[in-house]
Amino acid sequence: MAVAYHAVNRTNPKAGDKVVIFGAGPIGLGAVLGYRRRGVSHIVVVDIIPSRLEKALEVGADAVINSAEEDVAARLVELHGDGATMMVRGTRSGTDIFLDAAGAPVVPQTVAGVAKSGAVLGIVAVHKKPVELDFGSILTTELTIVFAMGYPTEIFEVTDDIIENWRKYALIISDVLPFDRALEALELAQTPGAADKVVVRFD
Repeated sequence: MAVAYHAVNRTNPKAGDKVVIFGAGPIGLGAVLGYRRRGVSHIVVVDIIPSRLEKALEVGADAVINSAEEDVAARLVELHGDGATMMVRGTRSGTDIFLDAAGAPVVPQTVAGVAKSGAVLGIVAVHKKPVELDFGSILTTELTIVFAMGYPTEIFEVTDDIIENWRKYALIISDVLPFDRALEALELAQTPGAADKVVVRFD
């Protein structure tokens, strides 16, 4: 959750901002809570797994998009308004902040194609392969790209919020196993798609 909140801080949200989070895993869901704490006005979560999108709504997202079934750019214009201008044309959403918590190459490319002038793209996901971006088309938008890694100070910032809003944070946990099943928990956690956030309980 501290990693998620560091990513939120790196994108410098302001009250009233419209935000899109790509990826509804633990960091993406933690970012939903972090952005809400910072007073943004509208949060959209994008993913391809319906159960994760349902969880995003439970945690506090205002809307979700299944990118395997929907046109992300068109839906964002519907949700966040038209951000196109004379200088930045095409399908541009009124989104202020995009956060990549998915790590798929298509995410930064999608954002580059739909971002309005002056938008911010935060990258907290780990990209295991190089991502190609068209700087020529991005130039006119003056898109700001920031990266977030770790949690230099946020561990202390997020602790109080977890205590205060523990019910929301508890929704992010998908599995709780006792210590005598710790090896099973590790295997579950490392299997893609098997679980979201696994907790081992020491009783």
